[in-house]
Amino acid sequence: MPDLRWTVRGSAAAVRAVRPLIDAHARVRSVVVEEVAEAEVVEFEGGGMTGRVPADPRLGRFAESAAAVCRREGPTGPVALLAQWDERAHHGAEEASRLAPAPLLWPARVMTGRDLPSALGIGLGACVYFGHGHCGGWDGYWGIDARTLAGAMTEPVGAVFSLTCMAAKRPTMGFSFCEELVLSGYCAAAWGSAGRTSHRRNRRLGSELCRAMRDHGTAAAVLRNSQATRLSMLGYRLVGDPLACLSGSPAASARAAAIEENFWRPA
Repeated sequence: MPDLRWTVRGSAAAVRAVRPLIDAHARVRSVVVEEVAEAEVVEFEGGGMTGRVPADPRLGRFAESAAAVCRREGPTGPVALLAQWDERAHHGAEEASRLAPAPLLWPARVMTGRDLPSALGIGLGACVYFGHGHCGGWDGYWGIDARTLAGAMTEPVGAVFSLTCMAAKRPTMGFSFCEELVLSGYCAAAWGSAGRTSHRRNRRLGSELCRAMRDHGTAAAVLRNSQATRLSMLGYRLVGDPLACLSGSPAASARAAAIEENFWRPA
């Protein structure tokens, strides 16, 4: 059963910019629109969680992608499990892949930084990254930022979960990696930490999030129903639509299978 209520709150201009997303949600649930004068962010509430997006000129791009994700139907997945070339991160992705629905284990051992952006931009349900990172992106795969990912996108990802340091922290100038992912239209929601994290904590988080994806199909439902403790999720922030659907596009699975046919596998 879909969540029955979704709320958007922002300035009049911001509300106009996200109208495609409002219309997409209105097809399946009650929508409440609240205009707030001169608000610097747009807030989206649904499923017991709140996602925020900066009131930036790219809001319309985000709204179009998030609306496309909202209209998706079907089971959760495919889910890409990503890891930098690091033993601990690789094991974290492997563990999560055994729990995630329709998993795609694409660590740096089998996917290069040159090939990753186009591989991820095929309309996946979700991506989960393990490894080091910073406010501008992931350290793995030779360094990945939002512009690189968005530039290679064919269809948006439902949600991106960055289990790394600083992904939701703003640099001295500009927006965080999570905010840039959402504003670029790359995904409907992005979740990451605003501070430093530990590998052990993120490894547990990744497994619990993927376990929750078996039974829940939106970003908010996965975050709220995972067995991860509140303490382990402290400092993480949700950017974008909390009711982002984690179902892939109709062509995502076939595209992923074609990509994996070219993987090098040990004999």
